[in-house]
Amino acid sequence: MDWHIALAVLSGVLVLCSVVPYVRDIFYGTTRPNAVTWFLWLFIQTIAIVAQISEGASWSIVVVIVDGLAIFVVFILSISGYGYRSLSRFDVLCGFFGVLAIILWQVTGDAIIAIVSGRRQRSYLFPRLFRPATG
Repeated sequence: MDWHIALAVLSGVLVLCSVVPYVRDIFYGTTRPNAVTWFLWLFIQTIAIVAQISEGASWSIVVVIVDGLAIFVVFILSISGYGYRSLSRFDVLCGFFGVLAIILWQVTGDAIIAIVSGRRQRSYLFPRLFRPATG
């Protein structure tokens, strides 16, 4: 087996394992995810998936897709009574930059712009996602 494939699969498994404690805490009620923030993360992850596929992604796409599925699961839980909805200025700003990434990608024809923009937005969203919520 090619080591690239093995690392991609291993990384995908690790991503799945990383979301298990968070999902467990959602079911226990110790964490309530914000549906708006998780939707934005899903939106940005979808941009990254589509952009990487359009650029001819290799096995590295496994990690991005598995991560997208994990985000999707948490988002579904957040709108199924386990979370709350709160729209902040920060959320609006992140949504704006997600849309801007798509526009820049379409104008320039360069999917790398969308990938980099999505990764940058994700780094801003990340601290908000895993803090305990009281909303």
